[in-house]
Amino acid sequence: MYHSKTRLPRHWIQETPVNRIYCHETFDIGRDEAMVVNREYEDRGRFEFTKGCLHGLVFKYRTKSILKSQKWIYAATGIRIKHYEEIDMTITVMNLATTKETPRRWKGLNCAKQAVIIIACAALLALSAGSAVAAEGGSSFYLLGQRGQGAAVLPPVEGVFFALPTYYYSGDTSGLEPIGGAVTLGLDADICLALPTAIWVTSADVFGGDLAFSGTFVYGKADVTADVAVSIPGIIQGSFALSDDRWEVGDPAFSALVGWHGENHHYLVAASVNVPVGNYDAGRLSNVALNRWAVDISVAGTWMFPQNNIELSGTTGITFNGKNDDTDYETGTEFHLEASAFYQFTPTFSAGVNGYHYQQISGDSGAGAALGDFKGRVTALGPGLSGTFQVGPAPASVSLRYLHEFNVKNRLEGDAIWLTVSIPLWVPGQNP
Repeated sequence: MYHSKTRLPRHWIQETPVNRIYCHETFDIGRDEAMVVNREYEDRGRFEFTKGCLHGLVFKYRTKSILKSQKWIYAATGIRIKHYEEIDMTITVMNLATTKETPRRWKGLNCAKQAVIIIACAALLALSAGSAVAAEGGSSFYLLGQRGQGAAVLPPVEGVFFALPTYYYSGDTSGLEPIGGAVTLGLDADICLALPTAIWVTSADVFGGDLAFSGTFVYGKADVTADVAVSIPGIIQGSFALSDDRWEVGDPAFSALVGWHGENHHYLVAASVNVPVGNYDAGRLSNVALNRWAVDISVAGTWMFPQNNIELSGTTGITFNGKNDDTDYETGTEFHLEASAFYQFTPTFSAGVNGYHYQQISGDSGAGAALGDFKGRVTALGPGLSGTFQVGPAPASVSLRYLHEFNVKNRLEGDAIWLTVSIPLWVPGQNP
């Protein structure tokens, strides 16, 4: 895996791909690391081909000597290989041409680790409104369960990546719930959101980590019913419909991220902001937008144990909420914790378990907070699956997570499903 201590300097020789070799190689350090990758090497039995596993390994050459370059490549790309450790990779044969500057490239990732990186692109970015928590409207900026496998794995390569997380939540409560300027009893909600997200990993270095930015667009449907809905005096005039559903544009979210990479561990710090420009109507039960500013600060770690085919990830964060001026309701500060454990059955398929815990650590306030501080709590647990496949020359991924909630206080209780597809759109030096 790419290691921060082996960060490549600029002003390299630019390479142009000639052809790719799809392979599964066994390395013997000290004897094979400096050998030229070519047909002769293959004929000597060092390669076993594995189809459908493209990893986009693009070599950077320090000199025009192929032999020296190969030896440097293994060090520069951060591959730390024990005797006869097996990794899946794609070798790209190059022609050389001079250029002033070459961006970072895919750095010798094996099939499992590249799959985790592509899967993690979506997990890093799906910050948006809409999850059912104890806050105004049953909605929080941070969607619980979004961080799963590879939660801290920022792609260690400059480029643009795309993810399409789809989120579905169904829950209900027999108690009271504040929503849209009213107090409801017996609330039932079904929420479906599409969260197309783009991430740009820059070439900038921040304290030894990679800097990235992302943006998420929100579109979805909220189908909400209540047994009783009473308008809060001085906030909303008139009565509430007891059943409301519609498709609407939610608030967009923007994030800045810094990720650090080790051989088998990754760390991430992220700051995300909700921009209240989506469609919102006070006096309605169904709203996808939050109509308030919110900022979430989170840290994450991912630890890989390749000898056991196990990956562990965890994320913790705090969400700070502004006031909804239309309802004079200020949601309190929220704490969230997520964790996952996955086992890699094959280079392209893994399965495991995900969970989260949510706790509101300060109460709601404002004239619209008719139920007082109304602090909420919830815990959830469920299985997850992930896999990779090819879309032309590009590696794509799909992940599926299910989470069942329990240990609930002052909030809806239900089930959440995450379905995410992600793919790299552009990496410098890679053929489309």
